[in-house]
Amino acid sequence: MKKSTYHNEESIMKATNGGLDIIRHYIPEIDECVKRKKKFRVGSLNALSTIKKRENGFYQISVFDNENYWMTAINLVQFLETEPFYNAIDIIIKRHNIQL
Repeated sequence: MKKSTYHNEESIMKATNGGLDIIRHYIPEIDECVKRKKKFRVGSLNALSTIKKRENGFYQISVFDNENYWMTAINLVQFLETEPFYNAIDIIIKRHNIQL
């Protein structure tokens, strides 16, 4: 029986330090950005971004451009790998050796 998508997302986020380990793969300087509230760029986006830890313990990236928006670590993988949601989940599970 396949677990629900929500359960998988929550398990993945918990197994990756709230998603910070996933983000670190793409943005190596992210620890410094968290500590000093330093702005950074995501991939080819020219807009500045920030990161914050939400009440649930999961990290969220806020992107400030013409259309301000935010993304989770899973959304970041989708965006940078240009993959749909379920493929992004598979990439994360394999890369971080997560057992669901």
